[in-house]
Amino acid sequence: IQFRLKGTRSNRDALGAHVTLYWNDRRQMQVLDGGGGYSGYSEKLVHFGLGEKPELDRAEIRWPSGKTQVLSRLEPGRSYDVVDP
Repeated sequence: IQFRLKGTRSNRDALGAHVTLYWNDRRQMQVLDGGGGYSGYSEKLVHFGLGEKPELDRAEIRWPSGKTQVLSRLEPGRSYDVVDP
C-alpha cells in the first residue's frame, strides 16, 4: 500500500509527515523525506510492504502542521492520494 501526500497547511510536498500503518497486530511508521540526489528525481511516496493476507486496521498521518488524520477502510495493493486537512 502506498500514500502520496499533498500539504495545504503544511509544506506542499508534505516533507516531514509521519505515516503510521496498523495491520495484522503490527505497526510500522515512515517519515516522508526529501530523498533524491544530484540530477535525480524521487517520487514523494510512502510505501509499505504488508506481506501475505494483510488485514488493514488504519493509517495515521501526522502532518508537519501538527494535525493528525486517520484513514480507515484501506485496501492492500492500492495507492491513496491524501490531502492535508
